[in-house]
Formats: sequence, structure tokens, C-alpha cells
Amino acid sequence: MRESFAYQDRLDRLERAILSSVKQFRLGNDHLGLDHFLHSIDDLEILIECQQYSGEPQGHLDKIIIILDKLYEAMKNKDVLAMTDLLECKLYPLMNQWGRGEQG
Repeated sequence: MRESFAYQDRLDRLERAILSSVKQFRLGNDHLGLDHFLHSIDDLEILIECQQYSGEPQGHLDKIIIILDKLYEAMKNKDVLAMTDLLECKLYPLMNQWGRGEQG
């Protein structure tokens, strides 16, 4: 599955969207940052689905769910700083590891 160009393109696009969200949040463009993040969820959902059916280790999935739960709480509380930190310091590095084929 790692050899799939579509899979890698989607993972690259997800990483770019996360970084774009972080950048917009840091610039004070909260609505645009949130919009970029919400659009990235589609890619994340497809990547998780592919991972589940691949037969590969699922170590990243548990961590992703924990991060998404924290992001949801931050969104409910309108805590843009927490969202930014979670995206930049937790979700992006995890996606980067995943893209390199490292286990979490």
C-alpha cells in the first residue's frame, strides 16, 4: 500500500493542509485555519480507512483518535491556541511518521 501514488499524494496533501491550518491560526485567520483543517478531515478519513484494510500495524490509529478527541474539545471551547498546538506538535509529526512508514 505504501507504493500507491494516490495514497502518498493524499498523505502529502493532508500534511500540507495541517501546516496551512497552523499558519493561518498563527496569523490570526482563525476561520481560514479552521476551514483548512476541516477540509483535511476527508483525506484523514480515507487514509485511516486504507490503513485499516491494509493489514499493516495500526499503531498510529489509536494516537490519531486521541489527538482528534483533544482537537474536538479545543474546538468546543473555541481554544484556537490549543488547536494550533495539537495540529503542529501532535498531529503533523504523527502524519509525518506515518508517511515515512514509521510505527507510532
